[in-house]
Amino acid sequence: MVHRLLIARCALASVLMVATAASASAPDEGLRPVTVVLALSSGYSFPIGSPDSGAPEAVTGILKGFVPIDLEAGVQIGSHWRILAYGGAGLLVRNTPSCRTVECGDSFLHAGGKIAFVGRGPGGWDLIGALGAGWHRLKLSASTPDTSTEATTTGGEGILEVAALYPVAPAFALGPFLATSIVSSSGWTSVVDGQTTQTTGNHVDGAFSFGLKLELRL
Repeated sequence: MVHRLLIARCALASVLMVATAASASAPDEGLRPVTVVLALSSGYSFPIGSPDSGAPEAVTGILKGFVPIDLEAGVQIGSHWRILAYGGAGLLVRNTPSCRTVECGDSFLHAGGKIAFVGRGPGGWDLIGALGAGWHRLKLSASTPDTSTEATTTGGEGILEVAALYPVAPAFALGPFLATSIVSSSGWTSVVDGQTTQTTGNHVDGAFSFGLKLELRL
């Protein structure tokens, strides 16, 4: 009886050892790699529609486009999906005829989140498509020796972006991007010579952007 118990214990120990070894050597399909992604992009953005619709006349027509500077940060889960946060600013490209005798200025800010899909394309390029949504603020200003006007509008935005990035090093990728955005605003807050006024009125416009993106993968 003792001999049989000893044999049974040895057999059970052997089975447990084999199972443990198999478990250790077999890949765990439930675990997916998570990669930290950081990106910097810039290029040119021109408006679609009338982003200054409803603004005071003094700042209407001064906006020709933007030079956007955007940052992204997030994680890539598995081989294809990314969850990202974005934020950035735009530098005004002035409409020269309108700003020849007027001091023009602006600031454009936006921030939000994106979900992106990554696929491997021909030649080792990474093809990326992303959808995002967030908040935006556009401020326009114009001043002369006699008067000054500053107008600000805020609202929501939706973004569709595609990019083709080439891995130039294990941790770096570089390539062009195209993006389009739809922006909705509900009115303007204007300050004319120190007097603040509020103008309501919904308007929808957009922008088309293109440029280069540099990505760091940790």
